[in-house]
Amino acid sequence: MKLIYAIVERDNVERVTDALNSKGYQATVISSTGGFLKKGNSTLMICTEDEKLQEVVKVIKAVCGERISVDVDVPYNAMAQGMQHAPVWVGGIRQTIEVGGAVIMAVDACYYEKI
Repeated sequence: MKLIYAIVERDNVERVTDALNSKGYQATVISSTGGFLKKGNSTLMICTEDEKLQEVVKVIKAVCGERISVDVDVPYNAMAQGMQHAPVWVGGIRQTIEVGGAVIMAVDACYYEKI
């Protein structure tokens, strides 16, 4: 058995769970927050047989699509730049990052029982 963790944007979670349910898979949804952008995500936990792992991944990919690039302002630490009298966080640095898609991890489940 595999326990699959899929971290998806909160906007996509209902579509992902609907697509999984239509294929006979059930998921437990946990609210989570991304560490970098601090945006709302949902973490799905799905347990399935080893040979069905790629089918579950395929369903998630079909719904979540590709990651897209966006520009964000990332604050930088002025004190680290030698500016002794400036506030700790000043200005920002424009960076391009990828958002969307999904992060999928699978681990062996040593025990699974549905009661």
